Amino acid sequence: MTLYSNILTGFNANEVVAEITSAVADFNPPDGITVKMTGEQEDQAETMNFLLLAMVGAVGLIFLIMVTQFNSVGRAFVIFLEILFSIIGVFLGFAIFGMDISIVMTGVGIMALAGIVARNGIVLVEFIDLLVMQNVPFNQAVVEGGRTRMTPVILTAIAAVLGLIPLAVGLNIDFWKMFDEFNPHLYFGGDNVAFWGPLAWTMVFGLIFATFLTLVLVPVMYAMNKRCIDVLDLYNLPRGLKYVPFLVLILKLFMKKETVRKLHDPNYISPRPYHFFNHPEDASHDNGQAHASEKVKMN
Repeated sequence: MTLYSNILTGFNANEVVAEITSAVADFNPPDGITVKMTGEQEDQAETMNFLLLAMVGAVGLIFLIMVTQFNSVGRAFVIFLEILFSIIGVFLGFAIFGMDISIVMTGVGIMALAGIVARNGIVLVEFIDLLVMQNVPFNQAVVEGGRTRMTPVILTAIAAVLGLIPLAVGLNIDFWKMFDEFNPHLYFGGDNVAFWGPLAWTMVFGLIFATFLTLVLVPVMYAMNKRCIDVLDLYNLPRGLKYVPFLVLILKLFMKKETVRKLHDPNYISPRPYHFFNHPEDASHDNGQAHASEKVKMN
């Protein structure tokens, strides 16, 4: 036996299904009888599983491409975290404005958002790498990279957001009537906003939040890479341990305040070569670091 029902205007289908699911869980059917949710809810669950699989595959492919491009897991991981945190901005936007989430279009919007966010992060990280390879002091390179790339990142975000706003609000213009009768029949809403609106708002919220992450979080995490290496070198530990969560923080808790201040000095350089880049230019960079280290010790 199958029971069908329509959702009345003003009610959310997912909220109604959640209440029915809760009621079914409290119901004890007789032996031999099972209760199962089918129809639209079953299709929605299948779509969600497909989108989750597709999103994991897309983000994983982006991560592999970045590892190949930078020849470094650390830089790729910085941009990967930026993509992950940008999704938080999407859900924050929907929660603040009380909008309904469409499983399909929101999922597609998140995957499209990941590409834009990764592109902005790559532009910033590559420019900082270029400055570091030119023997610019590390902290100065991070600050200068963020300052120089701020304008392109902000302009990219503004252009994308302004281009998505008409789609998000359902702006409709009759171009034929506009040029023929000088009456564009301008109005907002319609059937298309119900379909394209969630995708557009997903990218708008995500881009606004990701712009802040690109300009603040990415340079900070890039600089944290060097600080983690400095702490591990002080204890003569393998540098690969910097990827272990909270390990460096725990090590710093057992340090003296004078040692922590020394490590936080912008001019501090580890006695071991950093090897930020695995190519011949790294040798000249390490020589520059050695001379700088001698100056710090002399001072």
